[in-house]
Amino acid sequence: MQLDLLFPVFLKETIHSTTVFAFGDWDLQLSGEKLFCLIVSENGLFVALFSLVCSRYCAVWPNVYILGLKTFVSRLAHKKVEPKGPTFYIY
Repeated sequence: MQLDLLFPVFLKETIHSTTVFAFGDWDLQLSGEKLFCLIVSENGLFVALFSLVCSRYCAVWPNVYILGLKTFVSRLAHKKVEPKGPTFYIY
């Protein structure tokens, strides 16, 4: 089963109510469904902010250097999570 399908079901079934933030007498409690929505929203926000920072930082470099750096970093990331054993590629 795919993790993106399992994660929302897991949160819905295991977390009935949890405190996400508390300040004094006030607290923010969310159910599993609402917590999943918060996680997805934060992920989108962080991706957008990180993309904005990276694009502004890389605007001064030529595109060839940016492509090379992207390829190098991507290869490092894939090497770190490379599965052990036989790998099958589907194109």
